[in-house]
Amino acid sequence: MTKNKNWAFRFKFWMLLILTLPLSGCFEIIHELNLNPNGTGRVEFVINFSRSAIRIELLKLLDDVNGHQIPSDSEIRRKINNFTDSVRVSPGITNVFSRYDEKNYILEFGCDFDRVERVNDRIFDLWRQNDPSKAVREKYYSYAENELKVNLGSRILALFQQMKPVDREVLVGADYTSILRFNNEVISQTNKVAKIIPNKKIIIVQSPILSLIQEPSLFNNIIKVKL
Repeated sequence: MTKNKNWAFRFKFWMLLILTLPLSGCFEIIHELNLNPNGTGRVEFVINFSRSAIRIELLKLLDDVNGHQIPSDSEIRRKINNFTDSVRVSPGITNVFSRYDEKNYILEFGCDFDRVERVNDRIFDLWRQNDPSKAVREKYYSYAENELKVNLGSRILALFQQMKPVDREVLVGADYTSILRFNNEVISQTNKVAKIIPNKKIIIVQSPILSLIQEPSLFNNIIKVKL
């Protein structure tokens, strides 16, 4: 029995050592916002861990990594369902959709809104439920007079600074894509790394997450659209 316990301990030790090395190309976050002239629209997020699927399968053999408990598939599904159900009852939010691909570890979420500020309200409500002492209402999105303001950088930087150095390694090789779609042509935008595609109705930012965190304003933008 002692021999078996020692073998199990050594196996977990070496597995933990291998899996906590910096992950190369570990995951991708896709943020997509479709905005209509009247302020209604849809927001969607995709978190894609398919590039790390094999490593995640190995991680699930451990109890925890860097002090973080490894959740089971059933726990992940439960949390996703609870989150989705809570969003469904939010004022001004409709057509809520979520999907979790357990084989490839891809999470998708989307919802329609009657005004983009509803997304700010929902983020604040969820934050308040999980950490009421630190919850702060912020204007991540605002829209008026054909001008959309996206202000994500300061919050993302704050979250990064709260991470332990060993946890920040998971962001090595991680990518971020932002897609903003409009019905009418874009007149101007302020993000220096953003690209406007030829039809002038879509703005795209693609970059490694750590590069953006070094200059958080690159998560932000102010876009003016034609009437």
